Amino acid sequence: QWGERQAELVPFWEVRNLLENISIKYLRDFWLVQIFGNIAMFIPLGVLLPYLCGITKFKSVFLMSLAFSAGIEITQYITGRGLCEFDDVFNNTLGACVGFTSWRLKMRYNKKYKNEQSPW
Repeated sequence: QWGERQAELVPFWEVRNLLENISIKYLRDFWLVQIFGNIAMFIPLGVLLPYLCGITKFKSVFLMSLAFSAGIEITQYITGRGLCEFDDVFNNTLGACVGFTSWRLKMRYNKKYKNEQSPW
């Protein structure tokens, strides 16, 4: 069901809100669900882009995840489902970059380990 269009385009309002209303319950509910959840949700995208699309440059992963996340937020605004937020775009993009960085580190480790184990 379509609802009212809502947008929060003030950058980092979630973090500011978190710092102003710090408490254990608020940290658990707000930080884990809102901020960390958006970061964690996009980590697989950063890991899978090199495998599925052959994208191995950080800038390309950054731009693709930014566009994908912005597309989600724009769809939320158009349909009135959820809150269109700048913070979500930032956190989602950060998550994809974390995933890609972990993929890149794993590839470097695999290459180094393979070279050290090779008798030739």
